[in-house]
Amino acid sequence: TAHSVVDWTHYLTHEEVDALQALARTLPPSPHVVNIGAGNGTSGFAFMESRPDLFLYTIDIQLESSPLGCLQGEQAVFVSAGFWGDPRHTQIHGDSVTVGKAWMERYGILLDMVFVDGGHQYHECKGDIEAWLPLVKPGGLFVVHDYKKNHKIWHGVDQAVSELLVGKYEEVLRVDTSIAIRVPVPKTLPPPPPSVPTPQAAMPRQTRQPRKKGAR
Repeated sequence: TAHSVVDWTHYLTHEEVDALQALARTLPPSPHVVNIGAGNGTSGFAFMESRPDLFLYTIDIQLESSPLGCLQGEQAVFVSAGFWGDPRHTQIHGDSVTVGKAWMERYGILLDMVFVDGGHQYHECKGDIEAWLPLVKPGGLFVVHDYKKNHKIWHGVDQAVSELLVGKYEEVLRVDTSIAIRVPVPKTLPPPPPSVPTPQAAMPRQTRQPRKKGAR
């Protein structure tokens, strides 16, 4: 399970795994979820085991082994768990901001949830938020990891999240260093009342003045 991977690598906490899975279960049928940052496979594993109709896209610029995680690390965990080769799962090797900017052209799918745990510098986290937040459906969820850590603080993540998300969107969850916001649903305005044509004022009738006798 994803919890066993937590015990092994500690990329996420048990509480964060539970929170991600609980959020995933609130999504509508056959949800599409983007997982930015493969890590060691914990977040992807958590999403895949949360429900059998979830479609997951994991994006990472790092393909091969790295202390910060990589696609091959997720692959190894998925192979062990029996998820590797599952048609519900897609790995995308590339820069997450670049992938996000081309997402609709390539995939044409708005997303139910995005989990951001990619680059932790300010410009990287800000870029992910700006690229992916518009791709989440109204009512969908946007989650960022490593916000407000009390050790090994990621100031870039803190700054980007505080500037772009906190106080601007409904915060639905905060567990350890994971914060989740909900993309607002546009308010439906009542239709305007039917217009009633304004009657035009009657034009005054012009009368011809009689000519005075002898007038030329």
